Amino acid sequence: MLFKIERFNWTEEDPIDLFEIPSSTTSSNQKIIKQPSNMEKMAFRKLSEYSQLSEKEIQFNHRGLKTFTIPTINKFDPATGKLKRVLKWNVLKGYQNYTRKTFAPDESRLTTFLATLIHYEFTEKKDTSEYPVIALVSLFRDLALHNVQSYDVVRFEGQWYFSSRDLREKDLLQYAYIGIRFEDMLTQGGDEKPTMNNFAHYKCMTSLRLPGGLNTITISEIDCLEESKARQKFAGFTEVKLCYIESIPSVFPVTDAEDFLDFLDDNKRDFLWVLVKWTIQCIFSNCHNLLIGIRNKDFNIVTMKLFSIKEDILPYLKRVSPDKYYKQVIESPVRVDEMMHRLLRYIDAGDENIYRMDISPAGIKLTEIADEEEQNKIFYSVITQEYVDWKIEGEISEELKNGHYTYRYDPMKIKKALGEDSLNTSMGSLNIRA
Repeated sequence: MLFKIERFNWTEEDPIDLFEIPSSTTSSNQKIIKQPSNMEKMAFRKLSEYSQLSEKEIQFNHRGLKTFTIPTINKFDPATGKLKRVLKWNVLKGYQNYTRKTFAPDESRLTTFLATLIHYEFTEKKDTSEYPVIALVSLFRDLALHNVQSYDVVRFEGQWYFSSRDLREKDLLQYAYIGIRFEDMLTQGGDEKPTMNNFAHYKCMTSLRLPGGLNTITISEIDCLEESKARQKFAGFTEVKLCYIESIPSVFPVTDAEDFLDFLDDNKRDFLWVLVKWTIQCIFSNCHNLLIGIRNKDFNIVTMKLFSIKEDILPYLKRVSPDKYYKQVIESPVRVDEMMHRLLRYIDAGDENIYRMDISPAGIKLTEIADEEEQNKIFYSVITQEYVDWKIEGEISEELKNGHYTYRYDPMKIKKALGEDSLNTSMGSLNIRA
């Protein structure tokens, strides 16, 4: 049955205006550094972490969290008496040799997340059943921004698991590459080492309490760490973004934060909306910093600047768009919390354990999955067999006990698990409803 939750619908305004709400706030040039109250009510607590070191290997440590260095971009040229750009980074070079991670339709997007949960519960002797929601941080970002995305929603052992259905098949290779290439240049301190793939990364698993009190466990990828705050972890977490400006001088000397953002607003279409998306992503990932690079039409890096979300980005949005974009950002935690509470009230009251959830600017659409064969198929595209073994039988591999995990995707194992003779994996034998 197809069920559309009418009370979840956003307004019928243009998607960019969906978070606009009445306010008496007026524009101000004063720099406000105090954190907005809605964001103060969000609580993060680090539970675990992992570093993916190769295509199939992860370790539960922070080896994959690299510090970055902003290079020298311009130097004074005595011959001309002017600044000269000395940075020669080209982010497109080498993309033909790049391999990116994609997902098979029946492959769990939560594989490494669930392995991290197993390791955390085993090593810390903690029970995470008190958290009703287990989801990648992208779920909250998609809800806040009304991104057109589809999720599988599975109830297992009394908890709800949200797994994106995005296979990454539609990403253009060169544009998937240039962002990763820019990150690698920053963390490697240059362009000598090629970027061959996007396998290596770092993810932080946290408990996230939304403003209304909903407790979740989420995991987010952190691009890099600001070196001066390396010991503070959260304070140094940095998101890296790359902007394209068609007409930009070869030498861009602007260093003031507000002037830099004003330039982007003047020269990049819909930049404020883009900045809102980046800021909301940072807020839900607990990334305190945003590094923005600018490239030209030849894919050469012209300049870059590091911003503090709290001290630079939020005051800027408050100055230029207090009643629209600023409000959209600071109200996003409350809006997401309200949507999640309403969603959970509906699915908790139902008899189904498997749903398909589609997010769009019009609202949230849920499809109840009642067919048993389809339920099994979706269940094992979200929940891994080793996670079932841990939660039901308390079984854990020696590898996980020792802080390592080798990523495995075995279509034949999935097919076998879905077979009629499989006793411990059939939907009927699992305590899905709890």
